[in-house]
Amino acid sequence: MGTPADQEMTALSRAPPAIRKVKCDETKPACIRCTKTGRKCDGYLPPEQTASNAGGSPGSDGLPPLSPSISFFSDWAGGSREQRAFEFYRNFSVPSIFSDGVASTLWKKLVPHFCHAEPAIRHAVLAISSLHETLALPPGSNPTAEEEDNYGLLANTFASEQYGKALKHLREWKPTDASPATVPLLACLLFICIEFMLGDEAASQLHITQGRSILSQLKPSSEVEIIKKHFVPIYSRLALASFLFGSFPSAIPPSLKTTPATKLFFSTVDEAEVALYELIDDGLRFTAQAKRAVYTCPPTDPTLLDFAREQQDFLSKLSQWHVAFVVVSALDVSPSKGKLCMVYYHAARIAVCTAMDTLETAFDAHTEAFVSIVSSSAEFVHASRKIPGRDPSKAAIAMPKFVFDTEIIPPLYYVSVKCRHPMLRRAAVDLLKQDAVTMRRENLWDAQMLSEIGNRCICIEEVAARCRQESLDITTGWDFASWESPDGVPTGLFPVEHDDSIDCDYPVPLFQYPQIPKLIDRQLNAGQEWTKEVAGDTARSRHATPGSMSTRSTMSSSSSSGWAAHRLESPFGLPEYARIKNALIDKGSKGGSWITVFMDPMGAGAAHWKVTKEYIRR
Repeated sequence: MGTPADQEMTALSRAPPAIRKVKCDETKPACIRCTKTGRKCDGYLPPEQTASNAGGSPGSDGLPPLSPSISFFSDWAGGSREQRAFEFYRNFSVPSIFSDGVASTLWKKLVPHFCHAEPAIRHAVLAISSLHETLALPPGSNPTAEEEDNYGLLANTFASEQYGKALKHLREWKPTDASPATVPLLACLLFICIEFMLGDEAASQLHITQGRSILSQLKPSSEVEIIKKHFVPIYSRLALASFLFGSFPSAIPPSLKTTPATKLFFSTVDEAEVALYELIDDGLRFTAQAKRAVYTCPPTDPTLLDFAREQQDFLSKLSQWHVAFVVVSALDVSPSKGKLCMVYYHAARIAVCTAMDTLETAFDAHTEAFVSIVSSSAEFVHASRKIPGRDPSKAAIAMPKFVFDTEIIPPLYYVSVKCRHPMLRRAAVDLLKQDAVTMRRENLWDAQMLSEIGNRCICIEEVAARCRQESLDITTGWDFASWESPDGVPTGLFPVEHDDSIDCDYPVPLFQYPQIPKLIDRQLNAGQEWTKEVAGDTARSRHATPGSMSTRSTMSSSSSSGWAAHRLESPFGLPEYARIKNALIDKGSKGGSWITVFMDPMGAGAAHWKVTKEYIRR
C-alpha cells in the first residue's frame, strides 16, 4: 500500500492541469526573474499545456516522469559536490531549518522526490544546502564573511550558481499532467527560503506574493487536496513574514483552509497549530485594515461598525481555539510546540484587541498576556537547550542559526515595543540577547538586530517622557531618582546630547495611520546613507564618554531594584505623548537597519506626525 506520503506523491503524478497562467504584472512589481535580470517575464506559470504537448505520462512507479535530459542523478558520483550537498540537505538542513510538524512531509519527502524529476527544484535545494552549510560554519572560519553583506553568503559561488540554474529551469519549465501547479508552488517556497537566508526582504516578499497569487487561482482538482494539506499551512504561516513587514499578499481562499479555527476539538496539536496560523493570517489582514480605517473614517462611518463586529468575531474564534487547544495539548508529549502556539495565541489576541484603538495606552490592559509571551518564550528557549548527551550536531539542530519559520523572535520584539512595563519589556530584550538566541535568525527576523532596535525604542520613549516632563516642570507622581543607577548614570537611557535621530520632513498627516510607503521610506533612507558613519562614530563615543550609555547597557535595569512603584503600574511613567506610535524597520545589511519612528508632534495644533529616522548598528 505504501505510506500516506507515498500515496500522495502518486496522486500528484496523476493530477490534471488545473491552473491558468499568472501574469507577472498581476503581482507588482515583477517576479524575481524580472528583478534580477531586467527582463520582462510572465511570472511563474507558463500557458496551460494540452495532453499532446504536456511532456509525458506518469512512470510505472507512480512518480512524476523525468525530463528526457535528466536522469536519476547519474552524474552524482559518490563524493561529488552536488551529491554531498543533497545529502547535507537531507541529513542536516531538513531537521535544522524546517519545523518538525505538519510541514515535515513536504521538506522530508516531497522535496527530495521532486529533486529527481524537476531540475528547478533540484538546483534550489542544492543552493539551500550550500547556504546552510556556510551559515553553520564557526565564527571566523569564513575569511570573506566580514567583507560581504548578507551574513557572508554572497561569497558562496556554488550556491549562487545553483540558484541561477534553478531560476533558469523554472523559467523554461512546462507543466505536465503530473504537477501543473505543485512545481511552481514548491519552487516558490524554496526560493523564499534562499532569499530568507540571504536576508533579502524585497525578493522574499515577491516570492511570497507570487506563491499566494497562484494559490488564489487554483481550480478544483485531485492536486488541490495535496496542496491544501502540505502547502497551504506553510503559506499561511508566511503571513508573519509578510504582513509584519508591510506587505499585503493575496488572501488564501477559504476552500483551501485546512481546519476551521472554531472547531471544538482537535485530534492533534499539529492540527490545532495549522488552525491557529490560518486564523492569524486572516487576523493580520484584519488588523492592518482596521488600524488604517480608524484613522481615516469618521466615527459614525458604518465601516467602523463592520470592523468592530469582525473584531469580536475574531476574538470569539481565538477563544474557541484556545479551549480546544488546551484539551488536546494536555496529553501532548511535545511541550515546546504547545508553548509556541500559546506565544502566538496571546500575541494575536493583543493585536486584534487593540486594532480599533489609536492610543498606545490601550496596550497597558494586556500586561498579563505580555507576561505569558515572555514566560512561554523563555520555556521554549530553555527546552531547546536541554539536548540529550553532548553531541554538537544535535545542539545545532535544536537551536540553529537560521530557521525558515517564525518562532520566538517576532513576539519578543513585539513585547519590547508595545509593552511599557519597564522590567517586562527589558526581559523580552534580555531573552533576545541570550547566547542561544542572539545569533539566531527566523526567516527575516534577526534576534541581535531586533534586540538593538527594541532597546532603542525603550530609550526613545523614556527620554521623551523625562525631557517633556522636565521642560514642562511637571513632576507630580514622578520619582526621578528611580531613573538613575547608584552611580548616577541614567538607567537604560541615551543622554539627550547623544541622540542620533534625524528629523524626517516627509509629511504624514495626523488623520492617517503613521506609516510611509515602503518604497518611499527606502528611498528616504538611501538618501541618508552618509549618516551611517556619523552613527558609528557616535556609537563608539558612547563607550568612551563617561556617563554615556549604549543600548547594550539597558539590561542592567531589568531587575526589580531601582524602579519606583508607579513605574510598575499603568501607565508605567510613560504618558501617551511619550510613546512610539509606529516604528518601521528597513533591513539594510548585516551591519544594521534603518528605523523610522512616529510620535505625537511637540507643538500644539500641529497637523503632522513627528517623524525621525535613525540607523541602528548591530
